[in-house]
Amino acid sequence: MELLDDSETEIFFRVLEKSISEQNDITLPQEVFTPLEMNIHRGPMAFKELIGYFKDPSIAKRQLIITRILPNGDSELAEDTGGVWRDLLTEFWCEFYDRCTMGRSAKVPCLRHDFGEMEWRSAGRILLHGYKFVKYWHVQLAHSFAMHCIDSKEDVLPSDLLQDFHNYVSIPDKEVFQKAVEDFDSVDMEDLLEALDMHNGKCSPTQENIKSILLEMAHKEIIQTPMFVCNCWKQVFNEMDITTSILDEIYSALNLSNKKVVGILSFPDDMDAHSTTVAMHLKRYVKSLDKQKLGLFMRYCTGSDLLTIDKITVEFTVFARPATTSSCSHMCMHATVVQNIRKLHGFPNRI
Repeated sequence: MELLDDSETEIFFRVLEKSISEQNDITLPQEVFTPLEMNIHRGPMAFKELIGYFKDPSIAKRQLIITRILPNGDSELAEDTGGVWRDLLTEFWCEFYDRCTMGRSAKVPCLRHDFGEMEWRSAGRILLHGYKFVKYWHVQLAHSFAMHCIDSKEDVLPSDLLQDFHNYVSIPDKEVFQKAVEDFDSVDMEDLLEALDMHNGKCSPTQENIKSILLEMAHKEIIQTPMFVCNCWKQVFNEMDITTSILDEIYSALNLSNKKVVGILSFPDDMDAHSTTVAMHLKRYVKSLDKQKLGLFMRYCTGSDLLTIDKITVEFTVFARPATTSSCSHMCMHATVVQNIRKLHGFPNRI
């Protein structure tokens, strides 16, 4: 790696935060803040352990003191100011999507024989607690489904329902459905019938009825099929003062984009030429990331793969040390001197 001079430069990414109790802006009675200590193993056990803890309804109102247990049985050294909980939430919801949902990029809960009412309510409390205390609401859940959980009396907009359905089905099915709506005569009828059959379509499609058929199928897949889960979560969400309009804001605010992440990078005011060059390449690097790697970058810096913080402070130092990260203090350090953007590529793969 080429150096600008004889010294090495490091980049520090830091999110300065208050403790969870200090940053929490929800007014609750004092007794609900009685801390609860949770020991959660890293790895596959974490999912069931967290579900088990949150079967207690009172936990949604309590501050958590989380200790992660390493594979060798030792406790992970970390001070949790929100990052440990965010990291655990990210891990939990990734596992939840693999085990308990269906859909491509819009996820909808699916029933499991080992998940009853208590387990589904527990998952709802995890979602609720994550939003209350660290503003974490996993936005891969289909928006229309989440809206129905909050207010089943409010009709979901057909456009929103259809968009969720397009993100729920496979890309080939999405493409054939969109083509059928836009130009029915040009669609491959065999592909269309096969796609409709995949989702138990019962009507013969025509140019006049194709959109209504898709809306009916979307309602079945997104709203009707997971209704048992929706009913379980309604009882949990009744404790949260949230409306469908607030939910719209949550989905808009938490969704990652390259522009948003670049916008929260905060650099020192008095950067020298070396640091200015590194800052320029760092911005270019973040802009070049695809959605998956952008999520990895954010999780590396903050513990969360969503936009749950307002600022990442970037610092530079000439002291050499290996690249490290801590989602507890939300600080990551990448020892590098960047004269070329290629030096940064591959960084998320090393997380």
